Amino acid sequence: MFQILLFEITILFILPNNVVNCDGRYAIKTEGCVIPDFKPFNQQVNKYLRETYNMRVCNQGRPALMASNSTSIYFIKDAIQYYDIIIIDDLVCSYTPFRRIPPKLDGKEDNNFEYLTTIYFFPYSDHVVVEDEFIMVECFYKQKLIYTDFFAFVPLKSSYAVRNDEDFNVLLMGFDGTSRLNFYRHWPHTRDVLQQFGAEELFGYNKVGGNSFANLMPLLAGVSFSELRELCWPENTTYFDDCSFIWDVYKRNGYVTAYADDTFEHGLFRDSGCMGFKREQHTDYLFDYFIALAELKIGNNKEGYFYNCIGSRETYKVFLNYIEQFLDRMSRHRLKFFGSFFETVMSHDSIFKPKISDTTISLFFNSTLMKKILENTILVVYSDHGARFGKFRYGSFQGFIEDLLPYIAFYFPDSFKNRYKSLYDNFKINRYRLTTPYDIHKTLLDLFQLSDTTQTQTTNIRYSKYYSLFEKIPENRNCDDANIPLEYCACGYSTQVETISETFDCYKSALLIVDTINKMIPQNKCLKLRLHKLLSSRVEFVNTTTAYYTVAVETLPSKAIFESKVKVLKLTKSTSFKIMGEIARLNRYGNQSECVKDDFKLKLYCFCNII
Repeated sequence: MFQILLFEITILFILPNNVVNCDGRYAIKTEGCVIPDFKPFNQQVNKYLRETYNMRVCNQGRPALMASNSTSIYFIKDAIQYYDIIIIDDLVCSYTPFRRIPPKLDGKEDNNFEYLTTIYFFPYSDHVVVEDEFIMVECFYKQKLIYTDFFAFVPLKSSYAVRNDEDFNVLLMGFDGTSRLNFYRHWPHTRDVLQQFGAEELFGYNKVGGNSFANLMPLLAGVSFSELRELCWPENTTYFDDCSFIWDVYKRNGYVTAYADDTFEHGLFRDSGCMGFKREQHTDYLFDYFIALAELKIGNNKEGYFYNCIGSRETYKVFLNYIEQFLDRMSRHRLKFFGSFFETVMSHDSIFKPKISDTTISLFFNSTLMKKILENTILVVYSDHGARFGKFRYGSFQGFIEDLLPYIAFYFPDSFKNRYKSLYDNFKINRYRLTTPYDIHKTLLDLFQLSDTTQTQTTNIRYSKYYSLFEKIPENRNCDDANIPLEYCACGYSTQVETISETFDCYKSALLIVDTINKMIPQNKCLKLRLHKLLSSRVEFVNTTTAYYTVAVETLPSKAIFESKVKVLKLTKSTSFKIMGEIARLNRYGNQSECVKDDFKLKLYCFCNII
């Protein structure tokens, strides 16, 4: 038995394709942190990058019957032929405004709506002016419902402070699951546009948690997952009303605020059983309540977790159209604003899917409206992490590193650079220093205070070790200094495991990973896992007695792929093994963990007894 096992693991562990070769390129190289850099395409990873992505057409190819502009809806005459309309006078349409109803009882999800008065109109008439924020359109031919659509608008809601020349707007544009290098690969036109107008990337931007929630809370709230639990959100069934977010600071001081996810069910405040908010919505404009009903009623072309289409339109285009409406409204009325928008549908499930949207997104950033907005707006284009799943992630060292290094770039207007030259000079230095989402939060606080120094503003941020990008970050800063957990630290890099003695340490580490998972999962709901394969392993030697092994394993019966960092301490008479931090899931769990779907962590590991 021992000899068979020795032979099997020796074959499984030697992975020549994992040899580290970054051609002497470094993203950053400081006293405290060295991060390797890679070419987006190279011989080591090209085999993982050959896939293409083809998205099915929306609504089975049937085009929209209605369209909208910033104030109205109107009929698309060329679409009549697709709806078997012969007698136009027999076609009648209506629109019905709808709005959110706050949950009446604790523990109820924030997903309730009420419809207001329905207004009927003849679709072949001129534009129908709409004064409401969200509407549902229905068209009937010979009294039979043949068409449903949803439209979002950005009406003025109340009196806001007009922006003066000293104020800078802040616009956050987030894209889920996109490393810096994958941004280069699949949004090349968008990157070209960003570079042309002067956006500047951070090359040492390191994630601090596994998933979106764990990386966006530090950026938006200034705290970690565990700190959020302690401060204001003790469990998933708790609403987020008592938590403080960066837009609250801006809203209290006269800024128009907006927040938007492009998916409701898997948006930031509702994924994994989160309950959203109970009281009034947390920003002045909130797209999430629109997309909630639109997904439910006319969402289609669903792949994985997300609807690619809302009716006859791609979801990402509906999302960008809403952002354009918001920016146009702010620009025309000279209102100072803080907007946070986060795209998930086009970039979460595949590293290849973003390419489909590249032309549209590049045109969005290169529009006349955006150029006008950027005259007095600080723009942050960013991601939360790289690709967390798939063969590229677990099959290559570059995929491992890219997961740790999400894309981020800042744009500052010339007026900002001239007015705050010393601060901008510090920012340019910090582009090549180790940075985190906590630092971005602190920078956003600084941006507000630069525009209005009447109040000192804070949210939840709790550590003096975090830096604004307008402060010079020490060159000796390392992951421990920056509060980056060891398993997510991109500083330094490991070498391939090659010797038999190290192979045994890897095997023991693999068994420890599986055993640790089995101790975490509830045995009455989840099947016990067993080690099937060891897919990859890398080692970092600290000294003659201590090493860190990063090990990826496949388990049965779930075929789940996990990765963890294991500390191996070799003493004279014994060797100890310890899991360092979290165990990551590297492939999708789908409905395997349906029985624990509302538990952030268990859903990564559980293979339910009954699926």
